Amino acid sequence: MAGRAGDGGDRTLTISFLGYVFPALGQVSVPAQGGLIVVILLLAAVLAVLRFRLTQNVVNVVFLAYGLAILLMFAAGIAHLAQGHPAATDPWDFAAWSPSAEHGLNFASWSFFGLAVLALLGVEVPLNMGVEIRQERAVTRYLLWGSLAVMVAYLVATWGVMVSVPAGEAADITAVARAVGIGLGDWAGKLVALVLAAMFFIITVVYDYSFARLIFVSGLDRRLPKAVSHVNAQKVPDVAVWIQTVLAGVFTVVAFVVAPFAATNTATNAATGPADAQTEVYSVLQAAVTVIWCLSIVVLFVDVLIILRRYRDQFEARRLASPAVFWVASVVGALASLVGVVATLSGSWTPLISNDAGKVTVFGAEIAYGMWFWLVGGIALASLLVGALLYLAGRRASA
Repeated sequence: MAGRAGDGGDRTLTISFLGYVFPALGQVSVPAQGGLIVVILLLAAVLAVLRFRLTQNVVNVVFLAYGLAILLMFAAGIAHLAQGHPAATDPWDFAAWSPSAEHGLNFASWSFFGLAVLALLGVEVPLNMGVEIRQERAVTRYLLWGSLAVMVAYLVATWGVMVSVPAGEAADITAVARAVGIGLGDWAGKLVALVLAAMFFIITVVYDYSFARLIFVSGLDRRLPKAVSHVNAQKVPDVAVWIQTVLAGVFTVVAFVVAPFAATNTATNAATGPADAQTEVYSVLQAAVTVIWCLSIVVLFVDVLIILRRYRDQFEARRLASPAVFWVASVVGALASLVGVVATLSGSWTPLISNDAGKVTVFGAEIAYGMWFWLVGGIALASLLVGALLYLAGRRASA
């Protein structure tokens, strides 16, 4: 709950892509961006507590539009090359991704593993609604084809951006829309930006009603206060949805209003504009989510080994593969998740928060080297502490 519901990343992306289509929106102040994100959170919560079939129909339509947008990104790269333009960046220069540099460890490449982990975060989210799955094979089909679709989509979109967008601009949040604009025309780029804005808004809705199920079940099990297990007339755990919304709103106010206001030299140092602030906040929050999620995945892998030993008979009755497969997958998966945590904390994904020694500028204020580690680690630790406190409160209430 403290992970996805409170990270603010998807709402930031919604505003970023809307700002690509409507430039005036992209130039609003950082606190105003926070206000817009709060509005998006409220709208998402309203949609999430409606009848599930209605909400799912909206999700399906936007998903299809998103798939077409990804195909346009790939087509834009092909069109750019077909017009006789050279590739902006060579996507096949694998030497650029070497984990070591001439003078030591290349943090940009090392931390890329954490960014790659982020690409797959959330692929298991629909399984939070496992009780509502009608066919048992749907789980294995989804994990196989869902993971494959995510990886192909990222590779296709990344290829389109690398071919079309200059390297200095490829790290921008809206680079995928810009790639389509370069290859297929400005109107196509803005159309894709609108689709992506809608997509990231819908992602917020999906996370709302999906993770609300976890809070709802925790209330039924008395792991959280009983009140969170309430459902509305549409059989949706509305209290859980609104709890997430309030927490996310508070987090947004802190990140976009309190932090910029508290930063020094804001009036005199304008090196960080609203668009840069969006990238900074998005990157830090998504990195914190990656750390939290990877740690939770380690626990899930450990749970698999516990189930193998403690519930051997039930496992044998329903197993899909040999126990050796589960042991190997659990050990490798847990270790890879821990590496993802270390890689994510080791270095920034954005040049706006440098990994080099010296001073960097965030929200117009100079901060010392290493702030990425403290920001990401601090947010992740605070989220885990909030989760632990809520758990203790639930246990005390049920005692």
